[in-house]
Parts: sequence; C-alpha cells; structure tokens
Amino acid sequence: MIIRKIEIEQFGGLRHYSLNLSGGFQYLYGENEAGKSTLCAFLSAMFYGLPGKQRGGGLRGDARNFYMPWGETYMAGMVQFSAGDKEYVLKRRFGRTGRSDQCMLMSADDWTEIPIEPEQIGPKFLGMGPEAFHKTICIKQSGAAFSKDKEDELMDRLSNLEQSGDEDASVQKALAELSAASCELISKTGRGGAIRQLEAEIEALEAEAERVRGKHLAFQDMLEENKHLITQNQEAEAQLSNLEAQYKEALAYEQYCQRMEQQKSRDELIERCEAEKSLLAETEKEHGLILSELEALEAETMPAQETILLLAEKEALCSVLAEKEQARQALVAELQTLQDALSATDTGQSQKHSTVWYILAGLLAGASVLCALLVSPAFYFMLLPALVFVFLPHLSGRKKETKQKEALHQALYAEKKQQLDILNEEDFAGQMKTLTEEIQTVYQKAKVDSLAALSQKAEQVRLARERLIVVEQERERRKESLAGLSAAFSHMTVSEEENPVTYDGPTTRELTAMLSLARETQVERERKQAQLQATLDSGFADSRSISVIETEIKHAREHHAELLDRHRAIELARKALEDCHEELKQVFAPALNEKSSALIERLTGGRYREIKVTDDYAMMLKTPDGSEIVESDYVSAGTCDLLYFALRIAVLQTLYEKIPLLILDDTFIQMDEKRQKEAFSLLSEPIADQILYFSCHKAENMTEI
Repeated sequence: MIIRKIEIEQFGGLRHYSLNLSGGFQYLYGENEAGKSTLCAFLSAMFYGLPGKQRGGGLRGDARNFYMPWGETYMAGMVQFSAGDKEYVLKRRFGRTGRSDQCMLMSADDWTEIPIEPEQIGPKFLGMGPEAFHKTICIKQSGAAFSKDKEDELMDRLSNLEQSGDEDASVQKALAELSAASCELISKTGRGGAIRQLEAEIEALEAEAERVRGKHLAFQDMLEENKHLITQNQEAEAQLSNLEAQYKEALAYEQYCQRMEQQKSRDELIERCEAEKSLLAETEKEHGLILSELEALEAETMPAQETILLLAEKEALCSVLAEKEQARQALVAELQTLQDALSATDTGQSQKHSTVWYILAGLLAGASVLCALLVSPAFYFMLLPALVFVFLPHLSGRKKETKQKEALHQALYAEKKQQLDILNEEDFAGQMKTLTEEIQTVYQKAKVDSLAALSQKAEQVRLARERLIVVEQERERRKESLAGLSAAFSHMTVSEEENPVTYDGPTTRELTAMLSLARETQVERERKQAQLQATLDSGFADSRSISVIETEIKHAREHHAELLDRHRAIELARKALEDCHEELKQVFAPALNEKSSALIERLTGGRYREIKVTDDYAMMLKTPDGSEIVESDYVSAGTCDLLYFALRIAVLQTLYEKIPLLILDDTFIQMDEKRQKEAFSLLSEPIADQILYFSCHKAENMTEI
C-alpha cells in the first residue's frame, strides 16, 4: 500500500494543506508545531476514524474536540492511495458527533463509489484493527513501547496466525465457548446441567408410569371397552375413507360432464364468433363502399352547406339587382317618354289655342269689315275686339294653363329624375356580373349548372354521410359484440383431449347424505367413547395417560443419549484443542524471539544477542557471551525505544510477507547517532511498501512539509 497524496481541508492546526508522497522510505521534515503529529493523527483518523472519548484522558483523551479547529463545526480531508494494482480516493468528514461523520471510498480510475462500512476501511487495506495499528504500524513520538491489554488484538492475531494460518481465528475464544457448552450440559460440580436435569425428569416420569399402571389394573374392563370403541372408530374411519374416495370418483365424473358441457358451450361460442366475424366483414365492406362513394362525391369539390345557402342568397340578390336594373331602365324610358310627351303637349296646346282664337278673331274682323262696308264704318271699331281675341289667350288663360302644365310636368320629371339618380348611384350590372362569376365558379368546381343540382348533390353527400354514420355505428356494435364473445371465450377453460370418465354409482348428492350419516354415527360413537373416557379420567384425575408418559420417557431417553454424545464430543474437542494450543505456543514464541533477536543484534551493533518476549510484551536481553540477562526496564530510554522498535518490526514481519505501511513520528529521537544510523539503514531496505518518517531534524533527501 502506498499513500500518494494527502489533502486536508481543516484538521487540527492544518488548513487547506496538501502533500504529495511516493513509495519506499520518505524523510519528512518539519519544525516544531508544523503539524507532523497532526498528520499522523489525520492518517489514523482517515483509515480508522476518530477514537472515542477516554475517561480521565482530559482534552487529549477526546480526539474529536482536540483536533477540531477553533470556532469550526467539522473536520475534513482526502487521502489518495494505491493498494494492489488499483488506485483509491478516501474522503472523510468529521462533525461534532459521530452521527454526523461522513465517509466515501471511490475508485480513482472512474470515480465510482465503492460501498464499504467506515470501520472496515483500515482492516481491509492494512489488515488489522485500530489497536494493532497503533502498536505496530503507527509509532508515535512518546516511544515505541507498548503493553498487553485485557483483550489484546495483536497477541490474538499473532497466536491465531501461527496456529491456524488465519489471523481472524481465536483459539482462546473457541476454548471458552467449548467450556461454556460443556458446563451447560454438566456443571463443574457434576450435579447441575441439562444432562443431570434430564436424568431427574426421566426418573420422575418412570415413577409416574408405575403409578398409572397400578390404576389401569383396577379399570381393566372399562379399558377393554374403550379399546373396542377405538377399534370401531378405526373401522368407521376406514368406511369414511371409502365413502370419501367414492365421492371423489363421483365428483370427478360430474366435473368431467361439466367440462363436456363447457366444451359444447365453447363450440357454440366459436360458431357465434365466426358468424359475428362474417357480419362484421359485410359491414366493413359496406363501409368501404360508402367511403368510396363519399370520396367520389367529395372529389368534385363539394361546397359546405353554408356555401350553398350563401349561393342561394347571392342568386336572390342577383334577381333583386336584375329587378332594380329593369326598374332603372324603365324609369329612364319613362323619363324620356315624359320629356317627349311634355314637349309635344306644350306645342299642341299652344297651336290649338292660337287657331281657335285666330278663327274667332278672323270671324270678328270679317263681320266688322262686312258691317262697316254694309252698315256703317263704325263697325270698324269691332276690329279691336278681334285683336283682343287674338292676343288674349297669350295674355291670360292660355298662359296660365301653360304654366300649370309645365309646373306639373316639371315636378313629375324632377321626381323621376331623383329616383333615377338614386338608382344610378349603384352599379347593378357590375354587382350582378361579380355575383354571377362567383356563382359560376362554385358551379364549375362542383360540376353542376344550377343551384338545384348543387343542392341535390349536397343532399346526396348528406345522405351518404348519414349512412356512413349508421354503418360505423353498426360496425362498432359488431366489434363490441365480437370483443365480448372473444373475452368470454378467453375466460373459458380450454380442456385438453382427455379420456372419457366412466362412473356407475351414487351421485355426489347421495354420497354427501351417506357421508353425513356416517359422520353422525361416528360422532355418536365418539361421544360414547368420551363418556367412557370421562369415567376413566375421573379415576385417573390425578394422573396422565400411560401412553403419553411412555412417549415422554422415550423422548427423554433419546434426548439424554444425544446430550451425552454431545458432551463427550465437546470434551474431546476441548482437550484436543488445548493440546494443540500448547504445542503451537511452543512453536510460535521461538519464531518471534528469533526474528526479534536478529533485529536487536543488528541495531545494537552486537551488544545484545538474544531476546525473549513474554506474553505482556516484556523483553529479556542476553549479552553475546551469555553471561548476563538484562530486563528491558533496566536499559536506557533510547535502547528501550530501539528494542521495542525491533519488536514491532518482528511482529509486522510475522503478520505480513511485506509490511504495507509504516508511520514513525520522530521515533529515534532518544537514540544516539550510531543507533539512529542502523535504524535508518533498516528502514532504507524494502521492508515495507511505504515508510513515512516525520522529524524536526533536517537530513539529506528530506521532504519539507
């Protein structure tokens, strides 16, 4: 495993911090309070979460509050790392409480989220729990020593790995469970447990059985009668079984007949469906013919009914315009006639009146001259009246009559002229031409020559559409009928070809009556048996049935035998496991001591040759000549750190073929220069995929954080 990149949004005193890393050994330099220990705590929190609050630990015992930035409500960051041949991105966010924490693991290749529980991330990629992580992989500034807890995960994993090859197996837990299972069966005192309790129950049941058998001798006759009734009940049950079997045969036959009726109904339904399909086909054919007829009629651009009504109005308007045009022409002719007649009347009246007056004047003048010649010249004065007769019509009546006639004719002419002017205001001929063209256009499109023909054709279209609606309704009705028949057909059970069922016996109704009678007889017999049993029970009121007791004794003995076999198997397994455990412990301790001794001899320059590690991680050292054995408590702090560092490396080499990760926070600060050099020489070897050494002292090839 190799950590590639660390990004911290905010954690402790670090904000918006980023650090790129590579594999192998890396020396990370930083001044005091630069955040080296905070980085170690951040990596631990990313893979294992924040530890719970430790009672009596003060502020440092509450990691959530200790690393929470001042005035903030969360901590967050990201770690990009590789494990195997895959790249991962781990993001975490820590709130004020554990419930508000968030965790997300993603693949760095396609950024897809990988489902995993947060507490499983460390064990999955580092192969150990948080306790073992802080005792091996992560070595803090306070020193390399560690002690054995009450439930030490590291020692359990080492023992299990050495004993079974599976670090998750636990011999101690298995032994404890086997002992508990054995005590449940037989207690340590030998007087308790499920087996002893079952033996007491068997003894009590056998004593109860003896008492019941003694009572049975006193009620032997009643017991015989009860047995006889039981036999009769068994025979009646057999008879009932025969009747029920016969009832099933009769029922099967009737069901067969019913299926045959259903088959007949189905055939009839098929015939009805075929007939309905034929009618539907005829309706579809008629529908197609009407559609063809409608298409032929509507292909001639039939106008709408509103257009036909408008054409009728236009033709009526044309008639009105024609009448008005005729009236105008008549009025023009009448005016012309009136004007001509007026002129002719004026001339004739004038001539007629002049002739009469001239004749009278001539007669009067002739008489005057004749009288003057014949009688007296005084008659020449009569010429004056003649002159008056000649000029009087012009001067009085004639002139008046002429003026009246002229006035009358002028008024009539003016009235007619006004009517003509009114009519001349409209272009009746132009309007008639326009309307006629519009009407003819519609007639041409409809291929008719009159409104009557157009109305007749429109009536044909209307009738065809009405017939189409009727046919469509009939078609829909046929379809609905066919759909209903099809639905009824689909719900009918289609029976396969089956052999004819024959039956010659009572009907199900008759068998039902026979069964009812047999059951009543059975009930009566059971009632009699119950009365007899009640009499027996009154004598056995304080005891149970002997058969029940014997059955319970049988089951109890079988269970007792099973429990004895189980107890023997548990004891054998526990003894074998203890023997194996002791034998494997003798093999495991030398292996760890051998690895630790080799590392101690190298790191101390041969000052100490052998080492023995106890169960609580205490170490006994032996000098090269073997003359002196020294406990680790009596050596210097730097030597002690070196010894426990070697022990950690030996433990990790026992757990892993190659250590995945090693984090050291100025672990060698108490060592002298020579031992630091040996320790760094060991770290420079490929003992781990990645080694991160944090220090406040500068060195070559260091990375400043």
